[in-house]
Amino acid sequence: MMKRITPWLKGIVAPLIAMLIFAVPIGVFMALALLVFAMEEGGETMSSLALPLTRVIVLLSQGVGMHAGAIVLSITPLLLTCLMILLIRAVYSRFSTDLPAYIVGVIVWMLLCIWCGQEQQIKILDSNMMIACKSAIVFTLGFAWRALPDSEIAHRAIEYCRDHISAPVRSSIRVGIRLAIRTLAVMLTCGLLTLISWICLDHANMRAMFEALQMNLGSQILMCVIALAWLPNLCLWAMSWLFSGGFHIGEAATYSLWSKQIHELPQLPIFGLFPNPVDNANIRLCLMAIPIIIGFVLGLLTLLLHRGFHLRGIDPQQPVDWRNMLLSFAYPVGSFCITAALISLLSSLLYWISDGALGTGRLAHVGVDVMQSSNVTARPCAIGLGLAWICAIVIAAVRSLIRMILANRKPLETSSTEEPADSEDDEHEHKETPHTPRVVNSTPREKEMQGDD
Repeated sequence: MMKRITPWLKGIVAPLIAMLIFAVPIGVFMALALLVFAMEEGGETMSSLALPLTRVIVLLSQGVGMHAGAIVLSITPLLLTCLMILLIRAVYSRFSTDLPAYIVGVIVWMLLCIWCGQEQQIKILDSNMMIACKSAIVFTLGFAWRALPDSEIAHRAIEYCRDHISAPVRSSIRVGIRLAIRTLAVMLTCGLLTLISWICLDHANMRAMFEALQMNLGSQILMCVIALAWLPNLCLWAMSWLFSGGFHIGEAATYSLWSKQIHELPQLPIFGLFPNPVDNANIRLCLMAIPIIIGFVLGLLTLLLHRGFHLRGIDPQQPVDWRNMLLSFAYPVGSFCITAALISLLSSLLYWISDGALGTGRLAHVGVDVMQSSNVTARPCAIGLGLAWICAIVIAAVRSLIRMILANRKPLETSSTEEPADSEDDEHEHKETPHTPRVVNSTPREKEMQGDD
């Protein structure tokens, strides 16, 4: 009996532990932040808001917006979302990951999130059904990340693919998926470096906004720490700006490589970091070419290295199989098509979840234009992959031509070097055997004694 009940009990305990580990540090930090704000700004203590804010942040991390007075916030702090998914995965690494554990776990998680949405002091924008759906998606991502790699379903899917899909096709699909993930990682790194450059160049504007709001040092530090929760959002916006897509703060401000338009922007210190346009046309062109360069370099390395397709062209020492030669260049085309499609889909998804609202009316839409940003991200990358494929063909052709020329010259060199070697050997033998002159002995010999003497 206990063996049947234990998986269900663990399914109840695991989401409770994950929620406590996630919510308690946030609640402690919010209580500390509210205390510091009250002490430095000289207002009334707001420690009673620590629990409501904690419940709201738990929901906000899963894409559920909030509304408190004139403040509307629905921009998901993606850093907290990633930490929540990692936490769920880590918790379930100590618990069972079978189907009963998932069913009980997702139900408990949804109930906890619906309970967080019953806050009276701060209004939640979504309904209970929408809260349940969003929280179930987040929980499923964390649970699946832990359960699927070692599950029987994954092993059956792998065996099915091995039985029904040829090895070159499987390898091409695997290389295409891996290349898409690496390309997006490099692009996000470019966005992070762009954001760091904004901080280095425009931190004085942020300090001026802090002084205009008359915020003391402790409040400034806490505001910067709170802003870190939206660090992935800012990286995605910076990546869109870097690739010429731009971003906007509703109708109050628009930022791009060409212009910066501000109309009554709210006095948030984080807005002081947003960039000025790039005046130099050559620099703008170089920045817009970054996705092409990334696609070209990573695609060329994938085509030439051993862990990719390892294209080498024709070997003159072996007979040429033209069918295999054509297939060796055709498989990368399919793999690159998979890469381009995944980059387009994933970049659109990331840009979409990074957007949100900071208010109503003019601030109802904050972030990037998803269609435009995904186009300036995926299309140049696909062009770079195509150029890499053409360049790989040229490199393979040149390499094959050089090897054929060297292979044809080798027999000629060996035959030409053997003939003078034979003549030199003959001359050497003649020199080593000198002529011996004939010697005549003129010494008189005595006549032999005869018997009659």
